[in-house]
Amino acid sequence: MDSLIQDLRYALRTLRGSPGFTVTAVVTLMLGIGATTTVFSVVHGLLLRPVPGVVAADGLVAVNTAEGQRSPGVSSYMDYVDLRDGDAGFASLAAFKPRAMDHGLEGGSERVTGLLVTAGYFDTLGAQPAIGRTFLPQEDVQPGEQPVAILGHDLGQRQFGESRDTIGDTVHLNGRAFTVVGVAPAGFRGTMLDAAPD
Repeated sequence: MDSLIQDLRYALRTLRGSPGFTVTAVVTLMLGIGATTTVFSVVHGLLLRPVPGVVAADGLVAVNTAEGQRSPGVSSYMDYVDLRDGDAGFASLAAFKPRAMDHGLEGGSERVTGLLVTAGYFDTLGAQPAIGRTFLPQEDVQPGEQPVAILGHDLGQRQFGESRDTIGDTVHLNGRAFTVVGVAPAGFRGTMLDAAPD
């Protein structure tokens, strides 16, 4: 213990004798500790923490289409249909696409973030809406034939409050009327890691 105390005294005398080096060392340590903390916080928040509202997230995988030697790109709806109807070995499969949308309101509109999803989206994630139901398989057969929507919790609160009467109401997205069939639970982000979809 005595040698440790002597080493600390010697280090402090040396640092006091060269203030430029001391400032450089302290700033470097501060930046290193700050960067390490930031990277860990991001990795923990996006990758290690359980995804709210998703059951058994560690069993989920993302599948993309790649052409030749190119890196994975955006898969088409037909790629999804081939995987869904083929023998790919998935217990469940869903397709989704993030999309910015205009949500029509009285006297104007607001920009919201949404997901275009197939009927099995919520079932694949093992998630249940707080109010209402998930999408039905027949709503996935003919695109646009039965336009239905499940609202994100925050948007549902802003437009309809806590009311269960939300189900069956109409919302206007990108100028088209959608029937509300459900409201997602609070904190549900689905497949979006950075924010909850509206």
